[in-house]
Amino acid sequence: MKISILGAGSFGTAIAIALSAHGIPVNLWGRDHRNITHINTYRKNLKYLPTYHLPDNIYATSNIDDVLSDNNTCIILTIPTQQLRTICTQIQHKQHMCKNTPILICSKGIEITSLKFPSEIAEEILQYNPIFILSGPSFAKEIAEHLPCSIVLAGDNKELGESLIEKISNDVLKIIYHQDIIGVQIGAALKNIIAIACGIIAGKNLGNNAVATVITKGMNEIKTLYIAKNHSIDLHTLIGPSCLGDLILTCTTEHSRNMAFGLEIGKGRNINTLIDHNLKLVEGTSTVKPLISLAKKLNVELPICISIYNLLHENISLDKAISNILS
Repeated sequence: MKISILGAGSFGTAIAIALSAHGIPVNLWGRDHRNITHINTYRKNLKYLPTYHLPDNIYATSNIDDVLSDNNTCIILTIPTQQLRTICTQIQHKQHMCKNTPILICSKGIEITSLKFPSEIAEEILQYNPIFILSGPSFAKEIAEHLPCSIVLAGDNKELGESLIEKISNDVLKIIYHQDIIGVQIGAALKNIIAIACGIIAGKNLGNNAVATVITKGMNEIKTLYIAKNHSIDLHTLIGPSCLGDLILTCTTEHSRNMAFGLEIGKGRNINTLIDHNLKLVEGTSTVKPLISLAKKLNVELPICISIYNLLHENISLDKAISNILS
């Protein structure tokens, strides 16, 4: 048994630590050759999780051929959504090495160019690989500290999904199966934008009641898009880890990069400066544009999300955005 992880950032490294600590050999791929060399030499990812030891059964590489092979139990993708198409295309070009290997995607968001969710991108390109989404409330730092989290593995193949869970679930990664692959991704995408709104409210010192109001309204926006996209609703998804659980976690702590980003806006920091410094790290900033385009395409209104879009991209005032968020 062996698992390959593409993406040697905080989350990919944390997942590698959690799996390898339970005896599973892991290949960890990243683009930064210097950082990869340091991981193999010193057993630390200085760039992303510098204080955590990486077990010896993690092998890091910057050569993607090293991680694409037929003997992988699965391949886990922990890369930004806007880079997912490029990585899937690279995998497709090496299809002879990993045909039929299950692909587990941790990316959250919506592709700007196509308005597709991560699973839709992967299914378009990787037609021979079973596609799953791995999502839920799971801060990388806590996983690296071997603290437990409940996450969802979503996909169409229940038998294969449950088989994968038997192999990779442990006392840190407590994984449950869902078939509602699109519903899981809707919650994962919107919660980051709603977290920015919650951060703004907290940064303006408007109180916990107001933050709770935004979370409640945000949950309704997840449901609205969910019904428009899926034409039905699964309450197990909506009130499960991937929607309600991830929403609560992301909206209620400064350890959330999206919430912390909103907090700085609420405190009066320059928005353009914050975007320039955090664009690659704050998923909500790259998700909000395609989300609003998708909402228009589906003819649905998402008041909180459009307020954040207008604040970040249409130069409406902070006070006006807050008024719209809370109205």
